[in-house]
Amino acid sequence: PCCIVALSLRGASINTAIDIVNAALSVLLPFALTPLVKYCTSKKFMGDYATGPFETVFAWCLAFAVYLVNAISISVPGGGMFGDMLFGSSAFLKMGTAWAVNFVIMIAVQAFLLAWNVYIVCLPVAAAMQPLQTERVLEMEFSVN
Repeated sequence: PCCIVALSLRGASINTAIDIVNAALSVLLPFALTPLVKYCTSKKFMGDYATGPFETVFAWCLAFAVYLVNAISISVPGGGMFGDMLFGSSAFLKMGTAWAVNFVIMIAVQAFLLAWNVYIVCLPVAAAMQPLQTERVLEMEFSVN
């Protein structure tokens, strides 16, 4: 599907499609990165395989930096999201009802992203990782025989 979309678009349209994909991925990245850092740095979950102190600090700083860059890009002009619609000289929404609704949506998105990341960071790791030698049952539900 990506190749079909890329081959069917020309000029500025392909740049717009790339901007939309990049904006979506930037919002989705913390949903994968924050839990990954949480479990990889957890001594309770990973045991001896958990990251060391330097790697743990680096991983959490990186996760925070990704969140911060995404939070800023959502709200500032040039980020490809709400900032481009609401602020700056090139904003295409002027003050009014539509502007206010989009501003409230932007604040709600920011609050949700912050709350979700804080929730994941504060969520205790409930169980230890299964031993690597544990045999896992192969699920055949979606496989082709």
